[in-house]
Amino acid sequence: MEKKPLLKNKYFCTVVIILAISITGLVVSIKLLFFGQDGGGTGQPDKQCSPDLPESIETVILNDYSDDHPWWSDEYSYFKQISIENLNKSISLSKECLITLEFNHSLFVDDKRSRADGGDLRLLYFENDAYTEVQIRILEPNTSKTKVLFLPQTDIESKSKDDNYFLYYGNASAAQVNPLDLDGKLYAQNIKAYINRIVYPQIAGEVSRHWILKDTKEFPEFSQLTYTLKIDESIAPDSYPTYELLGSGITGELEFMGKGWYSKEIAVSDLPIGSYQIQATVISSGEEYKSPKTHVFISEPLYITWTMDWEGTDVPDDELARLEEFSIQHNVPITHMFNPRIYVTSEVSEERTRDLTKWVTQRQMSGDEIGMHLHMHYDLVQSAGITPRQTPKWTNYLNNGHDVPMTAYTVEELTQIISWSKDEFLNQGLPSPVSFRAGGWFADLKVLQALENNGFLIDTSGRDSYVWGANRLKGYWNLSATTHPYYPSKSNQNSSSPPPNFNIMELTNNGADSWFFKSEDLTNRFNANYANAPLNQPQVVTYLSHPHQIHTDLEVLTPTFNYIDQHLVTLDQGPVLYVTLQEAYKDLK
Repeated sequence: MEKKPLLKNKYFCTVVIILAISITGLVVSIKLLFFGQDGGGTGQPDKQCSPDLPESIETVILNDYSDDHPWWSDEYSYFKQISIENLNKSISLSKECLITLEFNHSLFVDDKRSRADGGDLRLLYFENDAYTEVQIRILEPNTSKTKVLFLPQTDIESKSKDDNYFLYYGNASAAQVNPLDLDGKLYAQNIKAYINRIVYPQIAGEVSRHWILKDTKEFPEFSQLTYTLKIDESIAPDSYPTYELLGSGITGELEFMGKGWYSKEIAVSDLPIGSYQIQATVISSGEEYKSPKTHVFISEPLYITWTMDWEGTDVPDDELARLEEFSIQHNVPITHMFNPRIYVTSEVSEERTRDLTKWVTQRQMSGDEIGMHLHMHYDLVQSAGITPRQTPKWTNYLNNGHDVPMTAYTVEELTQIISWSKDEFLNQGLPSPVSFRAGGWFADLKVLQALENNGFLIDTSGRDSYVWGANRLKGYWNLSATTHPYYPSKSNQNSSSPPPNFNIMELTNNGADSWFFKSEDLTNRFNANYANAPLNQPQVVTYLSHPHQIHTDLEVLTPTFNYIDQHLVTLDQGPVLYVTLQEAYKDLK
């Protein structure tokens, strides 16, 4: 009787041991699923999946041509066959582990075969003589380390590979698709991706430009379209190939260029704004072949101007160096709203005025514009022969006139101040300015009239409704982020009606400034104007910065211009041109 508890204890211990073994086995199984176990006796882990991107992603290009596959869609011009190899020695690659394909997408973009945003990349899986589109997530497009993430369509056995993936690209009109959700996903380790072949169709059509700008007299190089066709030597045309601009009624015969090449310059200046496709037809031995469709867009330009408000004070050389470096990096010219106050104030030495004048003049010779920016500093106003006014003011702490709006003066006084300022430009060897911005954006009908009296062509003081400074002075503007260039009415500066109008074009500061706004704000204003590209009328988006604090402004400007760069017509990625105010004016005029 007394031994029964001992027997129960033995049974209890046995159950505990069995349970412990089961739990241990479960843990080991889980570990094997996600981290594996070396099957080669080395004792090193053969890791399959991890929450982190693999440290090294190996992608190689082979000339290992596999069997031909049918072309997925004639909306796409190219594809690459992709093989994924599981390097693990003992475990299969699960369908739940993300594959990471890394390649140099910038090469695709540079040769105009893919979009800078990667929006035309499509991954297909070929099985049972049919394609299935695979959801992907694209990281770092238009770089040498672009990554395409996706889930494998089938498990890949250890030390095996799957050759059935195809990366299509070359569709400039491709719609954006929902990206693969990466939350909670694990990343496959110990894999290798092979780009087995880069495939071209037997009849391949290309265009000199995907984006054609309409009515750009100042930039005719972006208004011409040449279509080129390359025919594989396996096809012998019965006659010259023909092309068709689908939906436009424009057709024609291509001209022979030699060795399978045909070409034709296509007149598009009379076509309406919109998206088009070009397709070629070749007849060989009575059989008809058609090329994949090539996409083109005909759009009005979207001009981006970057203006720099010089405040009539010194600017350190290191700030000038940063400013120039950024301009060169993005190939964006600067419209310098230069302030002649530096020539009359005791705050800037004669040596520095010479240095600043030399710097801005050299920049102007390199493609920048020199406009004018004025605050009503007492020393400048006195130098112009006008008695300074001390009220109203938008602050309570300045005592030099910087915060007195131009609107405090009469038309006659403003005309004299601006005339003196123009003369000072000429005296210092600067060009006569045609662009203007008022300090604090405070321009009213009097200011616009004084500008017209002095022969200015452009004002860029316009903006959205605002109040300014500690004293909350209300501005005179009530425009929007999408306001187009216009000639202000002489009775309503915020509209072109009713007539009569000023002879000054208002190119508004609708992109905001990089001091008071965030990069997100500047980008949103760009998107508001770009949203309906191709554009059916020209537009100008103007950004404002300050040279003396450019190191701070660049924190906002860098992501903004990195984003806008993806839509440049110079890269054939959109209708965007970086120009000066005067260049935009000339083309709009």
